Amino acid sequence: GINNQPAGEYSFLITTDQFCTTAGSATIISNIKIYNGVSANQDGMNDWFILSCIEDYPDNQVKIFNRAGDLVFEMDGYDNVSLYFEGLGNRGLYLGAKELPVGTYFYIVDLKDGSEVKTGYLELVR
Repeated sequence: GINNQPAGEYSFLITTDQFCTTAGSATIISNIKIYNGVSANQDGMNDWFILSCIEDYPDNQVKIFNRAGDLVFEMDGYDNVSLYFEGLGNRGLYLGAKELPVGTYFYIVDLKDGSEVKTGYLELVR
């Protein structure tokens, strides 16, 4: 089947039950999905801000702002593996990986591919 195939260019050949065939190609594009809950309590569940398929956009930039609009976290090349947000700030008053208070934060995800930036909110709990 074609479900769960990675992004990329694919060739296909279709044969009907009457042995008629057609060939072609198609491109599967990658769409990121943003999960907006972070429970930074090291229990192994939702411990960081997960952006599925972000690895398909290695030039990305992620920014997180507090409710006052202050930039508290910024990262280029976010990858969910070694570069991710786990409730620690790295900008402004939170420079140096200081723990952010629980609450609502706002994000901007720029894939840096010419597409519209993704914006929304996330809830940080512990």
